[in-house]
Formats: sequence, C-alpha cells, structure tokens
Amino acid sequence: MRRSLLLSLTLGASMLSPSAAAQSSTVTIPALPPVRAAPGTAAPEQPETQNVLRLTAQPGTYAEYSTALHIRITATDLHFEARPGKTADAADLAAVNAEAKSRLEQMNSMLSRSAINQVSKSFVRVLPPKDGNSVVLTTVLVNVPDTANPARTGPPKLRSVSVSITLTYDPTGKALSADVTSSDPRIRKIYQALDLTSLLRQAQDAGSGLLYGQPLVEGQPVTSTLRVPTQGLFLIMFGLAESLRAPNSFQLQSEPLTVHRTTTYTGQDAEGNFNFSQAFSSEPWVSSLSLPDGPSMKMNIGAMTGAGTSVIAQGGIVRSSSTRQNMSMNAQLDLSGEKYRLFTTLTYDVTSETQLKKLVLP
Repeated sequence: MRRSLLLSLTLGASMLSPSAAAQSSTVTIPALPPVRAAPGTAAPEQPETQNVLRLTAQPGTYAEYSTALHIRITATDLHFEARPGKTADAADLAAVNAEAKSRLEQMNSMLSRSAINQVSKSFVRVLPPKDGNSVVLTTVLVNVPDTANPARTGPPKLRSVSVSITLTYDPTGKALSADVTSSDPRIRKIYQALDLTSLLRQAQDAGSGLLYGQPLVEGQPVTSTLRVPTQGLFLIMFGLAESLRAPNSFQLQSEPLTVHRTTTYTGQDAEGNFNFSQAFSSEPWVSSLSLPDGPSMKMNIGAMTGAGTSVIAQGGIVRSSSTRQNMSMNAQLDLSGEKYRLFTTLTYDVTSETQLKKLVLP
C-alpha cells in the first residue's frame, strides 16, 4: 500500500507546482496597430499636489513587452511517519523510507523536466479617459493545459488563452477598479475569486497601491499589507467549485494569505526614468483538503520572500521590471487505511523579467 502513497505523491507533485499550468514555450501576440486618440481627447488633468508618480501618457499610447518567466521546483524531503494511533515496525518503516529516498530522485527528475522557461509578449494601451480618470488596458496570452485534447504520453498539450486587465486610476494615481476578462472560463473564475478591486483598496488603505501615486522622495519606503482570501481560489484550483452544492462531499480549510510589501523610490537615471525597488514577504499559511473515505492533504507554506525592481519612464510607462521570489512548502498526505503518513518538502524559485520592446506615442 505504501507504493500507492508514493505514486500519489509523485503524481501530485506536479499538481502542487505552478508548472502544472505551463510548460517551456514561447507565446507570441500578433502585432496590433497603435490606438490613436480621438480628436480633442487628452489625458486627464493632473492636480498640483505632492510629487508622486502619475500616469500622464496620452490616450492612444501603445506599448509591447517581452517577459521571461523561470520557475524551478525542488523536492528536498520525502519520508513516512506512523499515523496517530497506528503502530509501526521499525524495520518496516526503515524499508519504507529507503524506498521513499529513492523516489525523491525520481520526483526531482520529473520536476526538472516540467520546469518553466517561458517567454511571452503582452501589450498595454492607454484608453480615452473616463469621468476624468485614466484607463489602461493590459492584455497577455498565457499557456494552460488543453484538457479537452490531453496528450497520451509526454508533457501535456497546451493552448493559449488571453487575459485582459482594465485598470482605472484617478488623477492622483490611486487605482479605482480592476476588471479582468479572459477567453478561458476557469481563469475568469480564478480572478473573480481573488477580487482584485478589493485587494487594490486594501493596499491603498494601508498606504500603498500600485506604483502610481508613489511619492517620489528618494530613499523613502512605503509599506502595505494584503490579506488575500484563498478559500474560493482553492475550490477552483482543485476543481471543487461545483461541489459546493454538496457540502458534505469534501472539507476545505484555507487561511487568508498575508503579504507584506515595501516599495522604495531610488531616484532617476541619466535618461530621466524613475527607479523603484521592492521587497515583499508573506506570513506562514496553512491549507487542508480532505475527501470522505479518501485522501486528505495538508499544506504548510513557510514565509515567502522576494525582491524586485521597476523602471518607469516619463509619463508613467513601464520600461522594465524584474522580480525573484523563494518559497518552501511542507505537504502531508494521508490515505484512508494506510498506517503511514507521507511528508514532503518542496522549494520554489521564481524569477521574472519584463522589457519594453515597442512604444508608439499618439
């Protein structure tokens, strides 16, 4: 029976990792004609207040970006322990853990093959103002597994879906709303579960939203704290949303994820671009899922840490950005009828670099 636990964990490792949703590939967005401002249309007037970063790019401004994303996941531990109330023979437990140790190498080989090294394009355009507020549309294509046409062998087939985010900013740089649309219903549900507008309001109430509105005072850090609800998000990720109609079919408990972020303006470069550094971290977080007479899983995520930089051109157009984050997760897997409980530890290393490739001004 222990082999079924090992197999479940080995197969489940890909589900626990972001690489389940993407593989190494290049995503290309067809070139779009630049959006021209309507006659007489201008960017909203900016109030004369403190010196902060604002979006002053004229409607019709169009930018294309290239983003390189790298995700590496490593399994650092895989072992068994006796379940509470169960007795274990020392020799048998040692044999089980010897087999688990050999499977650890197989897990890392699988995780290495499924690592993400993806390059994608996105485009941004400034739309005509609405009620005196600036409106920005960002569209990106992402790869997701093609569940309608699964691969019989090898890596999963992928299909490209679009995700578009429309952000509205007031003249001071405060984000008022975030509307997300996608060609994929599942992705739409994920963003709906996150409720981006509420998250933006949380950040701004804490003293920081996005970079717009950031005081241009060199060396002055601005901090914010977000509490991200994850219950609905995990229902969708595990495909359990429809099971809400039958609440006794599973039990899911997922704490809110608390993220802290500090942004510091580091000054202007020789070209007049505004430079920022960011540091962020999360508090430990726990989520658990159990099915009646079936498996149960508990995930403990340790403190996530990360850092990044952003370079913003005059007018508020992003020229480049980069981030790197690290995280570790301890997972515990139980199968009913088994006398042993399986534990594993996964570490995540994620880097992302975005560069402006094309800028068209109206």
